[in-house]
Amino acid sequence: MLPEIEEKVTRGERLNREEGLFLFHHHHLPEIGALADAVRRRKHGERQITYVIGRNINYTNVCWVRCKFCAFYRPPGSPEGYVLTHDEIFQKVSELMDIEGTEVLMQGGLNPKLSLWNSG
Repeated sequence: MLPEIEEKVTRGERLNREEGLFLFHHHHLPEIGALADAVRRRKHGERQITYVIGRNINYTNVCWVRCKFCAFYRPPGSPEGYVLTHDEIFQKVSELMDIEGTEVLMQGGLNPKLSLWNSG
């Protein structure tokens, strides 16, 4: 299916769902990257490349769930647990804005004592 997708990309045609799923499961990243770069060059020319500048803000690592795959969390009461204050969160957002960032991702544990609306 890849040759047909390459032809559609070359002609500037949109891919359908089946083709998108094929690319999603395709394991040769350089081939997918080359197709994406061809679309970027057609739409924006040789010199313009854009990126999202984002920041993950981990507001707490305290979590009661204990997912087996997570090495990030600390159980409630752990001396290694933390909760960022609003000021610390706003400082991180400000730092992102200083470098013209465009995306903030808020991530954290499921902390039973945390309410973002009422914490300080």
